[in-house]
Amino acid sequence: AAANKGGAFVQQHRTLAGLFPDDPDVEAMREIARRGAPTVEQLRTEFSRAADRAEQIAAGQVNDGWGWLRGAMSGIVTVRRTDADEATLQIISSARASLSRGEVAEAVETIERLEGEAAGAMNGWLANANRRAELDDRLASINERLLSPAGGNGN
Repeated sequence: AAANKGGAFVQQHRTLAGLFPDDPDVEAMREIARRGAPTVEQLRTEFSRAADRAEQIAAGQVNDGWGWLRGAMSGIVTVRRTDADEATLQIISSARASLSRGEVAEAVETIERLEGEAAGAMNGWLANANRRAELDDRLASINERLLSPAGGNGN
C-alpha cells in the first residue's frame, strides 16, 4: 500500500526484504523504495504539462523569444506540419490514452518512440513513469509468485 502513495517506502521495503531476503524483485526495488515512485494520478498531471510542451514543439510554437517574428511572418510565410510533427502528436495522443487507462508501461513504451526536442520535453515524465512501471512490474511478479499454487517457494 505504501508503494502506491507516491512517496518513499523504505521501512516497508526493509520488512519485505526480511521476509524474502534473496528475492531479486525485492532487491531491485531498493532504490525505488528510497526515492519513491509517483502515483498514476501524479503521472497523469505531470504528463499533461510535459505533453503540452512537446505538442508545442511539434507544432512549431517554441517559446524561444522569436514568437513575435513568427507571428509577424505568419501572413507571409506558410508553415506546414511535417509527417514527423503529425507522428509526434499521434504518439503523444496514444500515450495519453494508455495513461488514462492506467497502463503506465504502455504509455512509457509509446513515449520512448518520440525523437528530438519533443522527446526531450518528456524526459522528466519518462524517468518518473519508468520508476512507477518498474515498481508495478516487480510487485506484480512478487504477488504472482505468492499466489501461485506452489506458494512462492519456487516449486
